[in-house]
Amino acid sequence: MRIFIAALIPPEIKLAMKSYVESIKSHWEGVKWESYEKFHVTLKFLGEVDESKLSDVEKSLRAGVQGVSPFEMAIKGFGGFPSLKRPRVLVIDLSNNDDLLKFQLELEERLEGIGFARENRKFKSHITVGRIKGYSSVRGSFPGPTPLSFKISEIAIMRSILHNKGSEHTGLSIFSLNE
Repeated sequence: MRIFIAALIPPEIKLAMKSYVESIKSHWEGVKWESYEKFHVTLKFLGEVDESKLSDVEKSLRAGVQGVSPFEMAIKGFGGFPSLKRPRVLVIDLSNNDDLLKFQLELEERLEGIGFARENRKFKSHITVGRIKGYSSVRGSFPGPTPLSFKISEIAIMRSILHNKGSEHTGLSIFSLNE
């Protein structure tokens, strides 16, 4: 199974992001836009995981969320990886949250302890909204997203199934953060 750990975005924020993405689509060429239902913050991509290892991941995440409060976040802007001038991925950037950064680092350590390699890149809070495989161009300028504030109060183990037209995400286990 192809697995990742995600911070789930509240439905009303997903809808606001969907509205924003719809408003900028006409400016971009060559982008495969993500469905708003899939909007999330990836905390750790685990890749192919044997089903027998899934219970270890669940135990690790269950222990990791104990005593953790919801994360206060805000939409910060629009960007791209590796840069907006030559993007492969288009994103909505989120504000930094020291508690989320600490949680993500502890998650890396917990998962490394059960056999998953540590990520080499520095974690950056973002939501992927589009992917670019080949040529892409942008026409004109457009405003950034509205800087909405929200709380992340659920962390999930997600399964990703790849299809010809993209991926399908399914929540396997969802953990609520303490209020």
